[in-house]
Amino acid sequence: VFWAAAGAGFVWFDSHNVTSGIVKGVTIVTPVFAAEPESLLPPETYYGSPVFTDLKAMIADRQIALNLEDEVRYFPDPELGLGSTIKVYRATPITVIDAAKSTNFRTFKKTVREFLDEKGIEVGDKDKLSPGFDTSLKPEMTIEIIRVTVTQVTTNEPIDFKTVTKEDATINKGISNVTQPGKKGNRKKVFEVTRENTKEVSRKKLSEEV
Repeated sequence: VFWAAAGAGFVWFDSHNVTSGIVKGVTIVTPVFAAEPESLLPPETYYGSPVFTDLKAMIADRQIALNLEDEVRYFPDPELGLGSTIKVYRATPITVIDAAKSTNFRTFKKTVREFLDEKGIEVGDKDKLSPGFDTSLKPEMTIEIIRVTVTQVTTNEPIDFKTVTKEDATINKGISNVTQPGKKGNRKKVFEVTRENTKEVSRKKLSEEV
């Protein structure tokens, strides 16, 4: 996929049109005089050779590795054959450990809350988040989410019946009779169980009945 408008200077492309390993996914490319993204990382500046008259060839020649979220500015238009200044603005790398599963992301957002909203990562009322929502992002930051669930668990425990022996003068010695068969009882307990990332961390008894 490749599109260009010489007047506006907007270009986008994917890895099928660029040397393998240079571009991952789709990257938006705009002129250098366009508004600069607020990156937490310093921009990288490259010079595109006038030998090449299209931006993707310049990027391939300089072996500039781009991630999906990175943004690029350039000036002047490569078609002029004067060479171009290429500036790469890197999205901030962030690692999220969600329920013990690690995933890498990149973003231009500034806070943990903005980042989670952008990526569609929801944090429940009982979940544990570190660092907190209002924390400013930093390059290579790790955000951990511990998923907390609270459920009620019911257990049933059998209760053995008691055997009571009584002397009876009306029957011969050594002989016994069962006057009333025993019956096992049941002890029902209700617990509130808290789990973190599916691992039980606490159990509180709410009720018990026999």
